[in-house]
Amino acid sequence: KDPEMYAWVDSLITKHRRYQEGEWMALSRYWAKAYLELAKKARISQDSMLVSYLDSAMRWDSTYVPTYLAYADHWMGKGDWEKANQWIKQAEELAPNFAPVDLARAKWYEKQLDKKEIFEETAIRAISEAYQKATDKEKDRRLSAEINQAQRIFYMDYSLWQDAIETAEAYLLDPPTFSTYLRDEKDETVAFLAYLKGQMGYGQKSVNTLKELVIRKPQNYRYQLMYAETLLLSGQFERAYEQLKGVQDLLMASGSNNPGITQMLIQAKIGMGDPVAAKAMLQAPEFSAQRRRGNKMRWVEIHLMLKDTAQAHKILSDLKIPQKPYQAAIYHFHAGSLEKLKGNITEAVAAYQACLKENPYHFRGRLALIELYKEIEKVEEAQSLAMEGTLLPALPGPDYLDLLENWERSGE
Repeated sequence: KDPEMYAWVDSLITKHRRYQEGEWMALSRYWAKAYLELAKKARISQDSMLVSYLDSAMRWDSTYVPTYLAYADHWMGKGDWEKANQWIKQAEELAPNFAPVDLARAKWYEKQLDKKEIFEETAIRAISEAYQKATDKEKDRRLSAEINQAQRIFYMDYSLWQDAIETAEAYLLDPPTFSTYLRDEKDETVAFLAYLKGQMGYGQKSVNTLKELVIRKPQNYRYQLMYAETLLLSGQFERAYEQLKGVQDLLMASGSNNPGITQMLIQAKIGMGDPVAAKAMLQAPEFSAQRRRGNKMRWVEIHLMLKDTAQAHKILSDLKIPQKPYQAAIYHFHAGSLEKLKGNITEAVAAYQACLKENPYHFRGRLALIELYKEIEKVEEAQSLAMEGTLLPALPGPDYLDLLENWERSGE
């Protein structure tokens, strides 16, 4: 039924016999693979051995392209772009139709972009081209799914949300579902789109999609968190609290916990108009360990919601501005909210502007700045900001679009 598999098994047995008879290079490719696996493990535990293992892999088989890509990855980690580039170029010459080579090239540009050591427009164009080349070359449906996932996450991280949406939707036009992994990947893509659009003002539609996923896969706690966060963003605090409490009870019954769930439970309580209960949860002894864990930026947001500027400032001041625009925008948004609460209007405006420069799709930041402009009677600036929001390549959803259009027309 599968002649190619039997041919491969027969080839492997033949090579093994030749190896036993003293032809040491008969299994050279497999030795190269073995040393490459050792190198991958050494990256985690003993970096000093990594290059030694890669050298051994190269000695066994100097045509095994993944070894070249591993060398490139090693030098990218060291920030030596030239050495990494040399290894990628050699891989390109050896295997011009091997999709992972294009992914390595995309990563080479992205690492430099993260560190702002390359012109952004040039890097983004090169990365997009590399992903497209990989997509066109790769025939394995599993690897194609992984390429699509990496590409859309890159676009999200760099505030190219229309590209992220189009990339995800292109995958969903004809998603393969003949294996459990590929069916899961289809669900991952659906969840990604719903979560992203939930941040763009498509609240109820995103909530419905994520709810359906959570019902089908209640054991997937990442979907549970995405669903809860989308409920919070759309102002459905009671539903968010009820859903999160059920998940937390299940986790605690099994002797585990998730700091993200605790954080969102606190946010839901504040949204429900019960800051006293939220503070009690925050100070409860059983959550002391979780306060040291969890998303630091979300702890900042919680303290801002409670008007605790001192604690919010303490946590935020210990954080570095993230490298990727998506996370950097969140940082600047909270910095703006903190300055506004402290009465520092000029600093608040500057921080909100920085937020939108990093990510023009951060609609909470856009609306916050519009409101701030309104308070200081800068109506024209507010109208201009609202108009910009309605002209973005990816149109905001009804939750935000109506507010922006009203401001654009009347400044009210």
